[in-house]
Amino acid sequence: GSIGKVKQAAIDANRDPAGLTFALGMEIDILQDGESASSAGLVAPERALAGSVDEIVERIRGIEAAGVQHLELRFRPMRDVANASIEPTCRMMQRFAREIMPHFPSQ
Repeated sequence: GSIGKVKQAAIDANRDPAGLTFALGMEIDILQDGESASSAGLVAPERALAGSVDEIVERIRGIEAAGVQHLELRFRPMRDVANASIEPTCRMMQRFAREIMPHFPSQ
């Protein structure tokens, strides 16, 4: 994958790839049970972390396994121009902290 190519480029440039840090920015939409995904407010819905808590945890585990060390999240409600309030974003951030972060205790 891409991380492997970057590490090989570091080796080719006589740099230690262990000194590299990999980060990824993604949009996120944590769906409620029975809720359908919406592309409202998402710039790249096909690449977003959108789904149930379990689906998002699994995707993050895959991202972590690929070598990404830092994940920067852009929560869908704050990107949706139809939201005039920050409250939906705060609720989703709290839900992320409460339901997803415990799956990654070392982070």
